[in-house]
Amino acid sequence: MTILVGCNQMNQFSPEQVIQNTLASENESIAYYGEIEMKIDGFEELDNSIIKEWRSNDKSRVEMEVNGDLNVTVSDGTSMIIYEEIENKALQINDMELDDFSFDPKEQIELLLDMLQDTHDIETIGEETVANRPTIHLKAEKRSDQPSLYGDQEFWIDKEHWMVLKMKMIDDGVESHMEYTKVDFNPNLEDSLFQLDLPEDVVIEEIDHLHENLHEEKIALKDIPNKLNEKVLYIPNSKEHELDKITYTNMEGVPPYQEVSLDYKKDGLPLMTVTIMNLDDALEPEEIDLLEEGGEEVTIRNEKGSFLDVNGLRTLSWGEGNIRYSIHIIDPNVNIEEVQTWVNEMEEIK
Repeated sequence: MTILVGCNQMNQFSPEQVIQNTLASENESIAYYGEIEMKIDGFEELDNSIIKEWRSNDKSRVEMEVNGDLNVTVSDGTSMIIYEEIENKALQINDMELDDFSFDPKEQIELLLDMLQDTHDIETIGEETVANRPTIHLKAEKRSDQPSLYGDQEFWIDKEHWMVLKMKMIDDGVESHMEYTKVDFNPNLEDSLFQLDLPEDVVIEEIDHLHENLHEEKIALKDIPNKLNEKVLYIPNSKEHELDKITYTNMEGVPPYQEVSLDYKKDGLPLMTVTIMNLDDALEPEEIDLLEEGGEEVTIRNEKGSFLDVNGLRTLSWGEGNIRYSIHIIDPNVNIEEVQTWVNEMEEIK
């Protein structure tokens, strides 16, 4: 929920000062208990969700209940347990860096504020109360002359701890809300909170080193056919799309898995990612029920393919030869017709 947006007295802080103070507070250790309400267009099930979090230094506990189904994530700073009650299973991650699993909304908003400074006009609206706490209300409107992946945003930031207590985001027509309905910055947090007693019959999967069998490397375009042992097509550079980097991923196991990702940019911003893999490593469309999840069948380069568009997440997939191609469209200003035009111009990698 990765989640993860007046009068002279109210304008005592400029937008720049608010952002600087919010970003600077990242290094401060804040212990708190909070309850969060989230709403996202198209995800009505979240309307009935209950999210609670306890945080102290590098320890955390997050409980999310959706329609009676409970998921709990607990970290003691060195290991993490993710428990799904309805499935009666848990994933335990040991002896590893946990940054990739951060669910801290504060850190996520800090990153977003940092990115908005160059692409949005930000103004101070005023001072308002959220969860019985005084906050500064900021509004960020996207500049028409600046490319950006983000639409209009609003933030309500706690005046004492510079933490975002409420946000509203409108991106590609999808509106989402996050708001703390309760927050306590002086909680009594017992160590037992950051330990999870699981049922005796729960199925536990342990991971000691997440990346132990995962290997990634940057490669050149000419290396791709040798890596996949197949003839491979790619979308050549143009003024509309520029190839930024190529990553080869190989995971040992049964069965082994490998893929190549080509990241494209436009005007310095992420545009799309083309993922290429052998058909033996790829999930067929029927295996993941694309049509049931909002997908549709399409014809791509005279091949049967699929296009999935769910809440702004757009993916175009098809198979050609013994290779499956998937294009994840990142830029919300790019439509499927444009991508299909680029696909028709694909060339074989020599």
